[in-house]
Amino acid sequence: MPAGWVLRWAPCPTHCVTSWWLLLCSWRPDFICWRWLLLLQIKSQDQSGWKRPPCATSITSVRFTNIYPSFLCCLTATCYPKCKNGGECLRPGKCRCPPGYGGRYCHKVSCEGGCQNGGECVSVNGVVKCLCASGWTGSRCQEAICPQGCRNNGACVAPGICSCPAGWVGRACHLAVCKLPCQHGGKCIAPNVCRCRLPYSGPQCTKKRKE
Repeated sequence: MPAGWVLRWAPCPTHCVTSWWLLLCSWRPDFICWRWLLLLQIKSQDQSGWKRPPCATSITSVRFTNIYPSFLCCLTATCYPKCKNGGECLRPGKCRCPPGYGGRYCHKVSCEGGCQNGGECVSVNGVVKCLCASGWTGSRCQEAICPQGCRNNGACVAPGICSCPAGWVGRACHLAVCKLPCQHGGKCIAPNVCRCRLPYSGPQCTKKRKE
């Protein structure tokens, strides 16, 4: 018997494909069904917990189907350590992992696309997700958090840092920029737009109204 494999007893359908002295079950590609069986002195239960029919106590070569017509002896893979988190053993040492898990034995939590910006992939109550570092959010921790907000179409590019469009500055992109300063106490309220104090007017509040 190949290393890493154990005997399991299971019914095989009648449409197994004959291949020399082996039968390959097309319904379960991971099973190999033996037409002939070397019966060894064994316990009533194998390593994986499947019960077997009684076997002879000495090494004998028999036609197994003559003894148990409705059964064939099939080999199925076992993985040690066992596949974790619902993984399926495909062949010795090879697990097929469910979504959200990876590694040789499905023991590693795996977030699709990975976690960015220092985020950690964790499993919480069976749900795999990214646990984000402070200042980041999103399914992959790809979105920065700016508690102050970014106004006037500014974009939050890092925790607490806004990227402001032309004509705006400040921590929250809330301060307008006037290339020519507003005069006489005028206030820049939008890019290159001044709000003037009476009696001044004009683009830079330089014109004084006549009384």
